[in-house]
Amino acid sequence: MYLFLHIPASPFFQPLHCFLYTGLFFLILIPVILLLDAGFVYRHNIADLLHQDHIKKDTTVVMLHLPSTAYIIVALLAIIMFLTMPISIENYAMPCLIGALGCAGLLVKTIPHLLKKLTSQRMINHKIALVSMSFLSDALTKAKHIITIYCITTLMMIHMMISMKDALRESLVAAHAYVVASLLLSVSLMYLYRSLILKRKMAIINLYKVGYMLDQFKKIIKQEVVGFFGLLIALSGLYIIIMLLLLLMNHTISLSFVMIVMVTNILPPVIMALMTWRYYRQSIIAELEEGVKDE
Repeated sequence: MYLFLHIPASPFFQPLHCFLYTGLFFLILIPVILLLDAGFVYRHNIADLLHQDHIKKDTTVVMLHLPSTAYIIVALLAIIMFLTMPISIENYAMPCLIGALGCAGLLVKTIPHLLKKLTSQRMINHKIALVSMSFLSDALTKAKHIITIYCITTLMMIHMMISMKDALRESLVAAHAYVVASLLLSVSLMYLYRSLILKRKMAIINLYKVGYMLDQFKKIIKQEVVGFFGLLIALSGLYIIIMLLLLLMNHTISLSFVMIVMVTNILPPVIMALMTWRYYRQSIIAELEEGVKDE
């Protein structure tokens, strides 16, 4: 950023007030975190803390309380708004917000609801798809809060970055903030997925005992991980592509800018998907392979 903004100072130099403000921030943040954690430990007994299945499920939902099919209408409404509004980045703030809510609703309510219907009615005889789609539905539901934040953050911050493209300093700060936020949310999703994998370990071992083969588990894991991160990229990326193409055809932005935005949008989830797949194989498939060798 110093290079692009033509700032001659060393990037390692930090003003004294930066350390002061950072220290004040941590003085406030750390006691708050300690109080929240202490309150959680105080409200739960040892059994609950050691066995996560006994912890009461969180009933608060970030999403609007709408029927699962209603989010299809919300998602389509955002697309209609993009296509019918005058082409201007200022006009796209509301479609981005509505699209983010529709996208998050589809991911955490509509798609899991459809997958549950499919697995119970049409996939009984499909051994691989039955398990992978069941796992995918469970993962989307469990990650509802992070998915909602991811969709809203991605679309709104990309809109903000485009709206500031004519101001070099502001656009660089917005781009930096977007990349950092995208990476942090992707890492949060990956670690949430890791906790889900550990909880599924016994279920997968039991499936192995009743006749599922290693090759089938590899296909199940691949379908689930690709489906989860693929849906996340595709649904949020749909609105980004529509907005970028409209602005590109109107000569508001350049093709190189479009490519940079798309790469920064797709790359973090793809990296997290590969890391999740690798962890899946190391934590479960490797153990099953060891069991086969012992036999």
